[in-house]
Amino acid sequence: MINITDSKKIWLLIYIISNMVAATIIFFTGMLVGDFEGVPFEDDFLLLFSLAIILISYWFFLGPLFSWVKRFKVDGNRGNTCNRNEKYLFGIVLFFMQIGFMAFNLLEGVNAAGSGGAVSNSPFAIIWVIFPVDMLFVIYYPLCRYEKMFKFNLIIWLVSNLQRGWSGVFIILMFFELGILAKKGKLSISRVSIVGVGVLILYPFVIASKWVIRSFSKVGFDFFDMSTGLVRAFSEIDYVAALSEGFLHLIGRLQTVSALIETIVIRKTLSHAFDAGSFLPFWKEGLFGLLYDKVFSVGKIMTLGVYFTQYTGPNNAIGDLGEWNVNSGFPSWVFIAPEYLFFYLGYVFMLCVFSVFLTKKISADDFQLDGLWLIWLLFLLPPWLGAFVGYIYAMIVFIAIMWCVNKMTTLFFVSE
Repeated sequence: MINITDSKKIWLLIYIISNMVAATIIFFTGMLVGDFEGVPFEDDFLLLFSLAIILISYWFFLGPLFSWVKRFKVDGNRGNTCNRNEKYLFGIVLFFMQIGFMAFNLLEGVNAAGSGGAVSNSPFAIIWVIFPVDMLFVIYYPLCRYEKMFKFNLIIWLVSNLQRGWSGVFIILMFFELGILAKKGKLSISRVSIVGVGVLILYPFVIASKWVIRSFSKVGFDFFDMSTGLVRAFSEIDYVAALSEGFLHLIGRLQTVSALIETIVIRKTLSHAFDAGSFLPFWKEGLFGLLYDKVFSVGKIMTLGVYFTQYTGPNNAIGDLGEWNVNSGFPSWVFIAPEYLFFYLGYVFMLCVFSVFLTKKISADDFQLDGLWLIWLLFLLPPWLGAFVGYIYAMIVFIAIMWCVNKMTTLFFVSE
């Protein structure tokens, strides 16, 4: 039995293969896939060019660059020195924050997947801007995986996200748990294969559940009606057809080659829209850009990913503009605003270095750095720079809370 010692290689391979499969489908069908399904395309050279730079970007950022940056020395990290009482108390604080966040979302009907246009006028909304609970849990996961409060926080995190229609939590869960098995020498190719087959078998039900939950999140959460909707959706599934469609949907969600192709094709249109201020520049995506616009009374402007949805395929025209977004692919900004090439690369590199610095301030443990690697995969490469900046901000908040917890433990616990 061959054991896998580094599960990150499996995840990188999955994303690379997904883009290659997507490119193969585009080549033989003459149609883009994923969010751009139904858009005709027959330029083989552009297809190969787009695929090549997508694969190079995944390999470079998640391979050589990450390995190099994570070698930076950072003094004074808290995770390797804080005792179990501090982690336990932090778990209690996070648990009640998650409960409050879930209650707020249920009452206000916000923060659900596909509800980008939904906002709350509650004065309590600012609390969840200051404390990004979902991100805090992702940081907490590798640091406190074996602590007392972890399982309670995990349950609340799963329920809260699934109730809002966020199926991506399963990627995070599988990433960390498979990583644990790999570090213990218990992750084999056969086990990875079993997990992969299990994902494909269950994926049609996951997709059906996601759309039902999202539809109810827009009209008000009612557990009984939602349960009835789920039962109805499951009973109407043509499983054989759904299995094939589910596989294509999964490939469509993981790949970014289609979006990059469309970006290059309509780059002049997007460039003119960018110059006209129709969507945010990459350096203003995220919380800090939002604060800048608030301070200087700039109206709300959508991100590239949101603006891009109006150019998606006819089968994906769901909801109003502003309610969802697409992954444009990391190299997309190079074609939209080539004059900002060096600024773009420098800005992203700065974010990469700062993210490693903050991660090591929390813990220099390899498992904590693995969690950051996942964030690079999920947020940096699509790219969702706003979410990536949000994660960096969440690490700052995490460090601040841990500092407060350290002071509290001197009052409530005897230091171990």
